[in-house]
Amino acid sequence: MDGTAFDINLVATVMHEKFRENAGVSPATLMKILYDQENQSLRDGALRIGQLLDESMVREKEMQSLVRSTSERAEAESARANIEKKQKEEAQAENRLKDEKIAQLLRDSLMTPRYDDIVTESNVATIKRVSQGNIGRSNQRAIILHMSDGTNRANNWERGYNTRLELAEELCTSGKKVRTDVWNKPGTNYKWENWFKNIYVVD
Repeated sequence: MDGTAFDINLVATVMHEKFRENAGVSPATLMKILYDQENQSLRDGALRIGQLLDESMVREKEMQSLVRSTSERAEAESARANIEKKQKEEAQAENRLKDEKIAQLLRDSLMTPRYDDIVTESNVATIKRVSQGNIGRSNQRAIILHMSDGTNRANNWERGYNTRLELAEELCTSGKKVRTDVWNKPGTNYKWENWFKNIYVVD
């Protein structure tokens, strides 16, 4: 037909089978049938390749989206970790400042007993609330510690009053465990459950 030599195997298999299915057709018609089928096969192959390419592009976009999402999530987690770290550092710095302030107030408010004073220490508790009132023979102003053990301990000494009040309020806010003491002389009987001189932080 076009001068191309026929492949004997092609003639014996494909063309012979097509001739059996289309008995009586001319060789030219038979070649057209084979040509159309070959073209259809090529078109089907091209279509499948196109579909595979489309699927590959979709997967590529999905992968890129996943990579972006993973990267964004990692950046968000890193940012959150940095914020938490900064907040923790700020809280630690604030706590250090509070501890330094309490330590200074403890030093400034400390009263030292005389040689004949009998010092009795209290139990360990926390200060739940601090109030002020007037207590004593001369109705002096007083700081009153409302303790976690249910006791209310007062101090009506004028010297160092404001420092002692600030210390009590700081310790109340911090929730630190404390111990107080009470002083007596022979013949007096002040109870630590009702009175205090100094406040000490218990580590």
